[in-house]
Amino acid sequence: MRFAIVTAKGQVENIVEAPADYRPPDDLIAIEAIGSVAPRWTWDGETFSPPESTQHVPDSVSDLQIRLALNVLGLRDAAEAVIAGGSQGLRDYWDRSLQIHRDHPFVDEAAIALNKSRQEIDELFRLAAAL
Repeated sequence: MRFAIVTAKGQVENIVEAPADYRPPDDLIAIEAIGSVAPRWTWDGETFSPPESTQHVPDSVSDLQIRLALNVLGLRDAAEAVIAGGSQGLRDYWDRSLQIHRDHPFVDEAAIALNKSRQEIDELFRLAAAL
């Protein structure tokens, strides 16, 4: 199972894959992570929320960084499926680019197919830049 490790104040510290009976250290809480959640997000007792950020959105990240960020958010398989079913240009961009540019039309094409908002893609790029 995928768990968000959360502090008593509701701050997501980490995401882990662990057996269903996993128990974190005493000062942390393990919450099943369904959908998008990543470190620095918050838990209000019912839902996870991305951090409100005024941080700069990077213009580009490396192909490795974007893949690692998709892994953290649990979106890698869905993204790979969208890309596999997308245009030849999208597949070439994903397979051959060393940098993924935030403002590239193929990023927008993939975001629409994944049903992700501009804010969610911005957060993906912020997370990727931090990895």
